[in-house]
Amino acid sequence: MALARGNHWRSCPHCGQRLRSGNLEAHIGRVHEQRTIRRNYPVARARRMVPLMVVLLVVSGMGASLYMYRMNMGDRSGEETLPPGTGWLESYTPKYSFGSEKEDWWVWYPDQHTDPGTTVTHTDWVLDSIGDHPVMIYVHSDNCPACRVQEKDLDSVLPEFRSNLTLYYLKSDDSDDRSTEAFRAYDPTGDQHYIPLTVLITLIQDANGNVRIGWHAREGATGPEWLEDHIKDAIYYHRTNIDAWEP
Repeated sequence: MALARGNHWRSCPHCGQRLRSGNLEAHIGRVHEQRTIRRNYPVARARRMVPLMVVLLVVSGMGASLYMYRMNMGDRSGEETLPPGTGWLESYTPKYSFGSEKEDWWVWYPDQHTDPGTTVTHTDWVLDSIGDHPVMIYVHSDNCPACRVQEKDLDSVLPEFRSNLTLYYLKSDDSDDRSTEAFRAYDPTGDQHYIPLTVLITLIQDANGNVRIGWHAREGATGPEWLEDHIKDAIYYHRTNIDAWEP
């Protein structure tokens, strides 16, 4: 006679206990907790996945932020970097231009000179320096009232531009031969020498588009506006023309 369904005997795969087949599943769930383990396994696995998901989200967020930053900034890899202290150059328009009149940038002696239109013989130390930066020469004396005024204005203007100039502070006495050379080469009138003498030397295009050494000078106290305008002009022209200059 055949046994009724569920009444034959089977061994528990975990402990080997003999049980009716109809009771085996309940025994495994009650004694060995297999159903509970199977039910909780996805939860445990999910809990283990949480740290990995957090890391992935953080990395994805950083990548998205970097992408947006590059999109906003554009590709600037080919842009030229301005030297420190020259951010004003991006929108600067020169105050004075090439010419021979009193306020122009000169490549020869100006109209006000005793020998106008003749070629300037630049000093060796200016020629050695002009390839790196525009040059500023200041010839002065310790007991000169106008020099004290000029030095005060220089102290107020120069800090912003000092790193982009080659400066020569020269005493007007016999302690430095360069002061005599500076007056011989860069006196704006070629007549009686007066101190202080302030000279700015840069690179500028002449009427034919050739890049040449340009200069401007004034005797006596100039005032801070003159200093700032000519210093900015000198830096601008030098930066604009240095690549085309042939010493």
